[in-house]
Amino acid sequence: MTDQEYKRSVTNIENSVMKIASFCNKETYFRAKLQEAKHGTIQYSLYEKYKECLTEIVVRQDEFYKGLSEILPKLDNIESKIAWKSEMLPSVIAEKVPKIIEKAFEERYTDHEQNLEMFSSYFDKVKYQTKLEIQNHWTDGTYVETETVRKCMEKLKEYKVFLICGSNGMGKSRIGLEVLRQIGEQDKGYDLVMLSDLNQVKRIITSGRKLALFLDDIFCFRTCLCQKVQYDKVYDLLHARKSEGNIKIFFTVEPMHKKLSRELFESQRLFQSSYDIDLSMTYDEKKQLLTKYCTKHKIKVQSVTNEDTYDKILDHRTFCKIVHTEPYMGYPKACFMFASNKRVFQQGLRFFTHTNNSLIDEIIALRDGVHIQDNVTYATLVYLLLCGSSISITEIDVQRLTAILKSCGNIERFIPTHLTVQSMRNMEGKYVTNDSNVLKYRFKHQMIYEAVAISYFDVDPSSVISVLEYRCISGITRLPNFSLNEEEPIMIIPQDMLSNLAKRLFEISQTEFKTSPFEFVQLLCET
Repeated sequence: MTDQEYKRSVTNIENSVMKIASFCNKETYFRAKLQEAKHGTIQYSLYEKYKECLTEIVVRQDEFYKGLSEILPKLDNIESKIAWKSEMLPSVIAEKVPKIIEKAFEERYTDHEQNLEMFSSYFDKVKYQTKLEIQNHWTDGTYVETETVRKCMEKLKEYKVFLICGSNGMGKSRIGLEVLRQIGEQDKGYDLVMLSDLNQVKRIITSGRKLALFLDDIFCFRTCLCQKVQYDKVYDLLHARKSEGNIKIFFTVEPMHKKLSRELFESQRLFQSSYDIDLSMTYDEKKQLLTKYCTKHKIKVQSVTNEDTYDKILDHRTFCKIVHTEPYMGYPKACFMFASNKRVFQQGLRFFTHTNNSLIDEIIALRDGVHIQDNVTYATLVYLLLCGSSISITEIDVQRLTAILKSCGNIERFIPTHLTVQSMRNMEGKYVTNDSNVLKYRFKHQMIYEAVAISYFDVDPSSVISVLEYRCISGITRLPNFSLNEEEPIMIIPQDMLSNLAKRLFEISQTEFKTSPFEFVQLLCET
């Protein structure tokens, strides 16, 4: 540091210190300390440290000059060698360059061959894995061919891209596998490939051979810009391959993902002329599916004989009621869980008509999550519950929403209306539905309504009881002396809340059943 730099630095420090001193009302004290630091005598301990530092610097300088005296002769020697080498350089280059170029071409050709071999082996591996998936699907013995698959096969000549849209548990993957299986049976020339990673598409588009490609659950609406650009290139590649011909492409997508990825489906040329596959099942198809699962897991329906070969019994009346249900998790998935899990089977019809622990845990995760967006989503669901399961986005009470958020232990903060509206729209297709005729949102399914009610019952039981529907009261509420079954999610009404429940039942008897209280009590006892 030069003297000038030192003085400038000292002045800056003094000014900064005095600003702090002024703020602390200690200007006199700090000014005295600065004067002492500038003009006072140096402490002996500091003097010893300065002396040690200076001595160390002198020693290092001596070592530096000594090393320099040893290096200089070597530098002169290197300089003479460089001059000699530079004279020989042109002849060496003329000799070596052709050999280097030849070797580079050989290595590149070898790498190309290895890449082709790698892609070929990966393609064969994926085809083998797809074959295993198809075999397992078919030999399982529980698949029921629906009208959906028949329509899809009829449209193969007309369309090249198919969208299998449905919620989780509706059987999208099995329909995709069945379509692949039937395509393979009709035309052995098709390569059958199933992928669940969009990035792997480039590794299997290597030739113009006939290809039936099944992309299962590859849509993700939470992607960064880099991934989006990368995925767009894959869609462009698939469109180019589609234009070449000899390809059928099948996608599975959940309704909520399709809604949130609306821009993708509207902007990509690949999806401009696609065919949407309807997953609805007829009564006979649902009956046949449940029968197959019962047979596989040795569940006897009363009309079946040979009782000794069956482990469990399902009465025919319950069987028919189950076939009429539309569970939130999807009828095919519900049938599988009901037949394969003994504890679930013991719940009987209730498993298909009322909420389950898995869905409740999912809702509670929103309530207790660390992200404010999850908390707002939960508060919006509770607000929908407390408003009688129907709200209009033009009549949202943000103060009540804020109170709900606070009651769940979250930081008190104001929730603007647009954030609530966005939350409701993001849930559309998963938790809520939009009735476009009256511009109102409702719960998508009774099971979601019950899951929200049970989750908020732990927070504010009085508010929940005051809005419970009769079906919910008879299905998931129990009195304090009820013996708890872990597999059946319920609300145990505390002793001090029984009067609230009685009041709510009386309101229901007057509004929904329009009966006298005595007649309603009789009906309730029968239920």
